[in-house]
Amino acid sequence: MQAHRQDRFETEGSISLSLHFFNGQVMSAEAIYFPESGMLPHYAAQDALDGLELDTIDLTATPPRVAGRFEHELVFQESMSTEPDEGRTVSLVVEFDVEPSREQ
Repeated sequence: MQAHRQDRFETEGSISLSLHFFNGQVMSAEAIYFPESGMLPHYAAQDALDGLELDTIDLTATPPRVAGRFEHELVFQESMSTEPDEGRTVSLVVEFDVEPSREQ
């Protein structure tokens, strides 16, 4: 899932929330917030299942549907060659109701 500040695609200010399913069960959840126009720096939470609450998971429906809420602290990442800065965080709260796609 992605959320952008404008109607058109724009990296700055966007949020990416990824949920990975296997056999109908959520296996992982990751979130990234991009405060600037590039991919770095950003704020991220990986292995963040503890922040996920799902109200609806119906992957067999046409179209499939997943609805819920994600709430987690995201940690600042300056670059891929530096460690995340645990002292710099932002809180993310997202409610969603989406039609997920299947990767082949």
